[in-house]
Amino acid sequence: MTGRISVRPLLATRADTERFVGRTAELTRLEANLEAGINTLVLAQRGAGLTSFLNRAVYDLERRSAGELEVVVLPGEVARSAADLLAAVADRVTRSAPPRPASGPDDRGAERALGDRGAAVAAPSGEQEGARLLAATERLRQAIDAAARSGPTVVVIDGLARPEVAHTVFGQLRNELWQIEAMTWVLGGAAAQRGRYLEPPADAFWESVIELAPLSADELGAIVDQHDLPESDPGSRRELIAAAAGNPLQLLLAARAAAQGRPPDRRQPDPDLGESAARLMHYLQTQGPASASDGGLLNELGWSRGRAQQVLKGLEQAGLVRAELAPAGGAPGRPRKVYRVAEPVHD
Repeated sequence: MTGRISVRPLLATRADTERFVGRTAELTRLEANLEAGINTLVLAQRGAGLTSFLNRAVYDLERRSAGELEVVVLPGEVARSAADLLAAVADRVTRSAPPRPASGPDDRGAERALGDRGAAVAAPSGEQEGARLLAATERLRQAIDAAARSGPTVVVIDGLARPEVAHTVFGQLRNELWQIEAMTWVLGGAAAQRGRYLEPPADAFWESVIELAPLSADELGAIVDQHDLPESDPGSRRELIAAAAGNPLQLLLAARAAAQGRPPDRRQPDPDLGESAARLMHYLQTQGPASASDGGLLNELGWSRGRAQQVLKGLEQAGLVRAELAPAGGAPGRPRKVYRVAEPVHD
């Protein structure tokens, strides 16, 4: 096998969409849902290509709509609470909306009021949580109303660190969200948390649920072909496809291991550890060892240092990572605690 094997998700670009494999039926169904304004929950196992799927859907949607539809994409990890999520969506909608035409002082006053309301939402003082959520919802409504001048808005959220955030927003606040016209939601989430996402009353909000099934052997083979597996070694090809068990990330990790002369690592975080553990494990597998204070890790996952420490500790207790001390980046000071994926035990 030759060349560098990348395991990053495919982006919403022409080059990456040409590499996208499979999911035709799921893409067609999501396209029909969005044309009909149907809120859709997309569920996938870790490594099944959820981000790539959503990016492909966004790429297709933007080109079909020819500017008549506003598409806003948000990585859900940035939201640690329901109010955070609503505020982040409102910010993205506001930034992506076309500039407003010059107008009188009334409109400028409305813009200032919107900013003031956003500041109030962010303030953590003794304000009641219910009031914060309603204020955040009203701010989102104003942002959508402003953006509606150029057409409806589709909001695509790629994963959430805490499924309870989704339950609060799309369950407790579902009636308020239903009142915001010209807005359709797509939420990508972990299949292992299906019950949390669809716990009543949120089940009524998601009018359609699409679950990404394992890829077929032929589809996995098409991905293998993109990474220059020598045709003279069909045995290796079969081994990689078998090791993947329908999961594209596992296929690429197995291919990377094979390129380095190692057997594939089939270990997965316990589903009970949650989606956050899976995301962090993926980061360590693909990017290498990291500490809880590494800027790259924190930016990639949208976490605080404390959150990273908490999840790393859980992975360490599960035996999936191990900690070691490393010099503090060549600078004076105490060594950092760096975590790396623990060596697998092969049969």
